[in-house]
Amino acid sequence: MSVAPSSPPAGARGGRPYLITAEDYARMIECGAIPEGRRVELWEGQLVEKMTKNPPRSTALKKILAALFPIIPPGWHLAPECPLHLGPHSVPEPDLTIVRGGPDDYLDRDPTPADVSLVIEVADTSVAKDLGRMRSAYAAGGVVAYWVVNLRTRTIEAHADPIGGDKPEYRSIRSFGDCEAIPLTLDGRAIAELPVASLLPAVAG
Repeated sequence: MSVAPSSPPAGARGGRPYLITAEDYARMIECGAIPEGRRVELWEGQLVEKMTKNPPRSTALKKILAALFPIIPPGWHLAPECPLHLGPHSVPEPDLTIVRGGPDDYLDRDPTPADVSLVIEVADTSVAKDLGRMRSAYAAGGVVAYWVVNLRTRTIEAHADPIGGDKPEYRSIRSFGDCEAIPLTLDGRAIAELPVASLLPAVAG
């Protein structure tokens, strides 16, 4: 399934902005049209500057990586802030993705939702976006499982079983608090249960 770009506003001359495809985006990177190190991603046909991580978000991402790295089984790998070919006009870079195979399997292409078992976004100021348009886009693209690590409420919102169509959503949505453990499942197989508190920044006090 692909993500349909929303209709862009009419330009000053009555036209519409030119929508960049994922293929255009890849060629722009290859030829250096997008400077190396520039924090941008392709979203609904337009280049969007990525949000800078604040210390709590960085801390949470480090703790999630440290927790997942020892338990990811052979045949999968962790991809932090790497491109995901979500559709013909969207190539976001989620905070963390669990991807099938090894890194060398993607030398000539970006992973698609069919290659991915879990997408994780760490949300602080971006909660509304990650639980709104990003969730809808991941569901429409067929991402089988999506976690939003909500630093404001100290919960992890776990989404599974995506539905496409006109109103893409997830059939299963469950919130895990910082006194609970969240199950990690890959290809329908339970791998581990992770204490939510161990994935969050420590409470200042």
